[in-house]
Amino acid sequence: MTYDTVEMAIRSTLEEIVDDWNAGQRFDWTQEIVTRICQLSKRPEWNYGACARGQPLGADYGEWLYDVSWYVEDGQCLTHLPLVAECEWGPDGSCDSDFQKLLQARADHRLWLFRVPTLEAADEMINGCKDNVKRFHPSQIGDRYLFSALVWNKTPSLRFDLYVHS
Repeated sequence: MTYDTVEMAIRSTLEEIVDDWNAGQRFDWTQEIVTRICQLSKRPEWNYGACARGQPLGADYGEWLYDVSWYVEDGQCLTHLPLVAECEWGPDGSCDSDFQKLLQARADHRLWLFRVPTLEAADEMINGCKDNVKRFHPSQIGDRYLFSALVWNKTPSLRFDLYVHS
């Protein structure tokens, strides 16, 4: 599966966060992630509005339905959701309530970030989530999910997977 420009930018941003942590910087993971993803929405080629909890730098509004969302308005109404994202550091399986919010989203990109102790646990969660997408009747061909597992071992690392529903 081929990552598009938004997915590549998100992946690069998340990798930078893990690199910063592993280089000795310490921060609140969720806050750092939502801040940097909101800032990413302001790239000149996109210039999307952004909502996130705590209204971090780069966010135009506080949290709206999702931990992070990028939006477009026409001056009166919401017209487009380029991205919705949920972060869960203690997911309760592939039917996690935060992940299920992504199932019903009509967005171009759905980002699911979660923390697990091992690569095997990451793969198990990702495969379970893909199965959940397939079982969700309103899923549409072309729905894009970027899975990002923070594998929390001695040295944190990321495991990415992209799923495009077919």
